[in-house]
Amino acid sequence: MNNIFANPVLYGESFAFPQIPTVADFNRDGKLDIAVTNETTGTVTIMHGNGDGSFRYIASYAVGSGPAEL
Repeated sequence: MNNIFANPVLYGESFAFPQIPTVADFNRDGKLDIAVTNETTGTVTIMHGNGDGSFRYIASYAVGSGPAEL
């Protein structure tokens, strides 16, 4: 590892006032995933980890008004 950050990746999902992201292995594949709440849209967005520091967008789920954290 050379401790250099890769170029940023922009995902198609627009985050509306994203709150504290939660990192865990949600799908139990041994790779870290990200879930982030979106306060304005009342959604939680899930991105599965690829195991190389990159992530792929999975879906956004409606969870109700103003989610702040998981």
